[in-house]
Amino acid sequence: MVSTTLNTSPSSLYVPQSGTFYCHTSTTEAWEYISKIHQNKNYSGLLTGVSGVGKSYLAKTYTQQFPQSELDEKNIIPVLYVKLGATSTPTDLLHQILMALGCTVMNSKERPYTALERLLHLLNEQSVELIIIDEVQECLPDTDGIRAQQMAKQFAGLVDKASIPVILMGTPLAKRIIELAYKGGDKEEQLSRRFLAPHQLSPCPSQCQAWINMVNFYQLKYGFNRLTAQSHKDLLNRIYIATNGMHGLLNKLYAQMLPADYKNTAQYIRAFEEAYKFAIRNSEDNPFNADMINAQQTERNIEDLDRKLKETFTHG
Repeated sequence: MVSTTLNTSPSSLYVPQSGTFYCHTSTTEAWEYISKIHQNKNYSGLLTGVSGVGKSYLAKTYTQQFPQSELDEKNIIPVLYVKLGATSTPTDLLHQILMALGCTVMNSKERPYTALERLLHLLNEQSVELIIIDEVQECLPDTDGIRAQQMAKQFAGLVDKASIPVILMGTPLAKRIIELAYKGGDKEEQLSRRFLAPHQLSPCPSQCQAWINMVNFYQLKYGFNRLTAQSHKDLLNRIYIATNGMHGLLNKLYAQMLPADYKNTAQYIRAFEEAYKFAIRNSEDNPFNADMINAQQTERNIEDLDRKLKETFTHG
C-alpha cells in the first residue's frame, strides 16, 4: 500500500484556495468521524442525513484532500468516492464501484463472486485506503426481503475481504442496511458488528456564525459581496426559511440569482424572490415576498424552525 499522510484535523475543511467550506458542529463531527475511520481502519461507518444537508459535498471535500496520482503506470486512489445510482443486484453494486475505479464493465450478467474478485484486485493495485459510498439507500428495496439481505451480505463480504474501511452515506432510510439480518456461515449475522455507531448530519441552525459563513460561501461563489448579521439580519433569516439551512437548496437558490451589484437588502430580497420561484417553490408563501411577510413574521418563522430542528435532532 502507498502511504499517505492523513490530515485528521477538522480544520482541513477550510480550503482558502477554492473558497471556504464553512461548517457547524454537526459537520465538524462528521468530518472527524470519517477521518478517524480512515486513520484507524478497524471499523466502517454510516453517515446519514436528509437530502440536501451536505453529505455529498462533505464526502467530495474529504476525498479531495487525498488526490489521485500515477505511479508505475497505474492510478493511486487513496480515497475512492462512489455515488450509487439505481442498484438492483449485488453485481450491479460491485460494478458501480468498479466503474468508479475506472474499470469498464462489459458483462452485466457477471456473477457477484467474480466481480468481487476483480474489485479486490483493483483496490489493492490502486492502493485504496478508504471507500465512501454515497446514496446507499439506492441499493435498498422498499421491503426487507431477500434482495435487501443479499445487499447487506455483499457489503459484509466487501468489508471483510478488502480489509478496507467503508463509509456508507445516505438518507436516514440507509440505517436499514446495517440492521438487516442475513445468513452468514451457519448463523444469522448483521452488518452492524463491522460498523461504528452511525453519525447523523443535521442542518445548520439559523442563529449562529456558521450559518452566516455558509451563506457567504455561496455569496462569494456566485460573485456577490459578503453579508453580515448587523446589516442583513432579515435577508439572512429569509434565506434560511427558503432553504432550511441546507447546502443543496442554497446552491440551487443561488444558481438562479441574476448577476448584479446589489446595493441594499431590498434589492437582494427582490432578486431572491424571483430566484425562489424558479429554484425551490416548496411553499405557497414566498419567504422573500416582503409585502406578504414582514420582518417580524420572519423572526417568528425562524423561531419555529429552530425549535423544530432542535426537537428533531435531539430526540429524533
